[in-house]
Amino acid sequence: MAALSKENLSFQDIYYHMYGGFSIQNIRASDLHSVEIINTNSTSRPNSVAPHSVSEFDNYDHNAGPTLKDFLGTEFSERGEVCGNEPETKYWHDGSGESPAVGDLIYTDSAGRTELSDGWIGLSNMTGLQYASQVKSLYLCRKK
Repeated sequence: MAALSKENLSFQDIYYHMYGGFSIQNIRASDLHSVEIINTNSTSRPNSVAPHSVSEFDNYDHNAGPTLKDFLGTEFSERGEVCGNEPETKYWHDGSGESPAVGDLIYTDSAGRTELSDGWIGLSNMTGLQYASQVKSLYLCRKK
């Protein structure tokens, strides 16, 4: 059997090459009972318009992690502990800004494997944030 060329390759071509025939006109991931969500962390991924060509998966990385930015903070269990403390520990967040924003995820490692426990993070001696599976709110300390 001839080798497949990447140019103009379709899923039908792959199926035919592997099994010697093709009877399904429109093959979809749901038809194959193997639906996986496209990893949006991959810098190269298929567009959102189906049907997808095989070339849309060139350089696609299903295991790509989020692009993370580091920041300093100090973890606390109570909101009242946040104020008056300088940040001491390096954390990483998946947001677009330099500091975490509401909705961002925070990790304790640069690879984004370990998510922060729920609680409070002091970002400076005057600001902090509440974390519960994601940044829930930002906190500004009051002057005494």
